[in-house]
Amino acid sequence: MDYSAKSEAIRLRYYNKAQEKIIGKPGPIQLLMERSFSSACMVLDSIEEVSLPDLTLGLLGFSHGIQPADIARLYNEQLGFAKSKPEEFSLSLHSFFDKLTDKIRKQHRFAEIADFIGAAMRMHVHKRLAIPPQVANAYVNLALQTLEYLRPNRYDMESCIYGVDTKGNPLAGPYPYAFSDVPGIKVQRKMAKAECAPGTDEYRTLVQEAFAEYGITVRSPYDFEKLERIQRTHINTVAALLPFINENTWDMAPLVPFEAEFAPLIKLTHTHLDLDMLPQILQSEQLHLPEGKITFRFEDSLEELRSLSMRPTLYKGNPFVLYVLEVQGGCFYGYYDIHDGFLYSILREVNSPLPIQNFATLFMVLYSSLVLSDMDFPSLNSVFKQGGRPLHIQAPVIETQGNIFDTAS
Repeated sequence: MDYSAKSEAIRLRYYNKAQEKIIGKPGPIQLLMERSFSSACMVLDSIEEVSLPDLTLGLLGFSHGIQPADIARLYNEQLGFAKSKPEEFSLSLHSFFDKLTDKIRKQHRFAEIADFIGAAMRMHVHKRLAIPPQVANAYVNLALQTLEYLRPNRYDMESCIYGVDTKGNPLAGPYPYAFSDVPGIKVQRKMAKAECAPGTDEYRTLVQEAFAEYGITVRSPYDFEKLERIQRTHINTVAALLPFINENTWDMAPLVPFEAEFAPLIKLTHTHLDLDMLPQILQSEQLHLPEGKITFRFEDSLEELRSLSMRPTLYKGNPFVLYVLEVQGGCFYGYYDIHDGFLYSILREVNSPLPIQNFATLFMVLYSSLVLSDMDFPSLNSVFKQGGRPLHIQAPVIETQGNIFDTAS
């Protein structure tokens, strides 16, 4: 979720008391506490103007069906606490996550917390119109912050949890821009000591130098927005896919962030296809992909689309398809629930509806071409165009292999 000007105002309201609890702790613990304090401020921003009855009903509606129920209940209680005692909530959120994830580790419940986080991300899509969006945003903010405490090595801040292996152990990989918030934290502390004032040349120089120390170029507010967008896209995708990634699906883990500054698939068009009944046909037939990773490669005159890979998997006994869409500038990751036809994609968060609409069509056509062999499909090379020119789709390649988790990654 986004960090807003209102979140910043709330941060300033409780900042000094928060710093009293943070300063003096070891470095990694300070960073965890700072991040949870920022998350708390975003939660308070979301629910500040939501009435208590609306918050209560919204939480019940959002969390209904999320499992495990005992974990969902704890998050409901935290949001109620945030409404009734905002200052105490902002100062104690780190402690909440610390104690909760201690229990997760001791009771070996990593798979269950992964289920919870993935379900919360899916509910955010399903129920965004049914309950106050502020409530859904606040819930997801809490779910996302939980990831900070689930690393196999809790204080290895350069790693991120991406999944849970089939024995119930967390799987970690590199965390892009792992310390991108540290320069801002340092600047905030200097400002709190009145060492510089916002808007001055001294402040701008301080910000640029602080970020440059971590290899990040910041020249304008746009650079901040770009960095925040990359991080948000990455961590939201990680959270959504968390229940599906294990040692057998590791090649579909969202390790590579999307860093380009454009929304993809805007210029993709297709010939007239009657796709209305396609999801129902796929669900009723319960057809599945062959085992292995299946990759379609594209010859795109715009050099935007590169490949779409799919891998079938089972989650709680139900068939799903994981996918990776590679485009110029990075990759998009998600999943398709064969049982109910739900397609998860971070492209749902793009302002324009075209990227998700066009991707859904591309995915469904290619997936259907693999599983509906008896259906009268046109040649794939006659279906899509990019910028008015034919999009050539190569015959799919199937890779089959066993355990694919690389511990060195």
